[in-house]
Amino acid sequence: MKRKLLAGLLCLCMGISLLTGCGREEKVKQEAQEPEKIFMAEFQIEPGWNMRKVQPAPSASNTYYYEDYKLQVAFDASTEKKTLDGRIKEAAGEDAQNIQLLKSEDTQVNGTAARRLTFSGIADKIVTGWEAYGGTYFVKVSWKDSEKEEAVKEIYDKTVLESFRNGKKEDTGSYFADMGQVGNLAFPLKGWEERLEDRKGNVMYETRDMETFSFVPVKGELKDVAQIEEAAGYFWNKASLLCRDVQVTEDKTEKAAVCSAGTGYPLHIQISFEEGGKAGFPGMFFKGKDGSSYCFFANTGDRKGKKVLKQIVLETKNTEKLEKWINVLWKHKMEYLGDASKTGALLAQMWFHTLGEYAFEIEADKEPYTLIIKYKPGAEKLTEEKLFLDTSLMLGLIENLDVVEVQSGKERYRLTEQEVSGDCRFYIKRIGAEKSKLREYVLSQALDI
Repeated sequence: MKRKLLAGLLCLCMGISLLTGCGREEKVKQEAQEPEKIFMAEFQIEPGWNMRKVQPAPSASNTYYYEDYKLQVAFDASTEKKTLDGRIKEAAGEDAQNIQLLKSEDTQVNGTAARRLTFSGIADKIVTGWEAYGGTYFVKVSWKDSEKEEAVKEIYDKTVLESFRNGKKEDTGSYFADMGQVGNLAFPLKGWEERLEDRKGNVMYETRDMETFSFVPVKGELKDVAQIEEAAGYFWNKASLLCRDVQVTEDKTEKAAVCSAGTGYPLHIQISFEEGGKAGFPGMFFKGKDGSSYCFFANTGDRKGKKVLKQIVLETKNTEKLEKWINVLWKHKMEYLGDASKTGALLAQMWFHTLGEYAFEIEADKEPYTLIIKYKPGAEKLTEEKLFLDTSLMLGLIENLDVVEVQSGKERYRLTEQEVSGDCRFYIKRIGAEKSKLREYVLSQALDI
């Protein structure tokens, strides 16, 4: 419970030191001084964001941390009508009774109605923030008696808020509860609850059981042990458990895991801590066919960690080809079913042809507007596993399409817009309206292709 409380509070108090590095402040000062553009709602901030936290769909919560000024900006664009004070009390858990609302005032952010709130009682800190009506929230955290409080206020008020435009910039990430992603790789990762990523591309996923899986990009080969040891100690060494020594060896009791995107070599990580004691963790060195290399680490027990890491490698997909397919699908999306030429062009981008030759008919004279795909003799057996992705994409990418029916002899497979939206708990028409949603949907389904 304590750790859960800390996880929630630290997200609001910028107290996470997990991904910070030595000499970070000096590096920030050396970077270009042009404001950085940040995903989600569009806004800008001076260079120096350190870490980003997201939660899986259907949540659209995004949090950015800025190390230099102890500043946090959080966005929650989910359909849940959470208020800013509600979010803070929820994160505080058992300590929620200590929180006091000091001030509440109506205001505007770039013409959007908003409310400004000031709280106390969170780890002896003052929390101030803006709540914009419509489900997007901003939070600023500053320390009492902070020497940089005025600098924080200036950056937050004059840079973030003045540049804010709600929902104008797409977030290119896809964050589903059963899928992980790092770089160009997508892989299964069941039930994760938080994803942290820093500026260097290091990624950590945390599950409901407080287990963590870390992914660190490295250069070179498996034989470059020194670099892998540095990567292996990265997450632990920046947490409160300081490492005195890290040793990485290839685990020769386990076989390499091979997938279409590359090969994973099992590792064993032995860590000695400054406070004394040692701990062993399972790991993987992943060598991608595209030249990328990553170290995967788990803080779980060896048996469970090995199993999960091996499964991650076995089912890892390289998303570059999927990205190209997503661009093609977006190019061929349609408003109306009635155009046979455009419908045929969109069908040609799907995988229907892998089951056999087919023709199609359009019923667009009256509702429900229906697309019928008829296979010629000799086609493979129709199954939901083979047809669901293509039929659901057709329903999402043709705005007025209500039903797709596939026929092969006496076999029938039928899918409606309501059925696919219900099964996926996701309004399928959104993939034809927002490219980011198309990307999310394709990547979430692609692990099953």
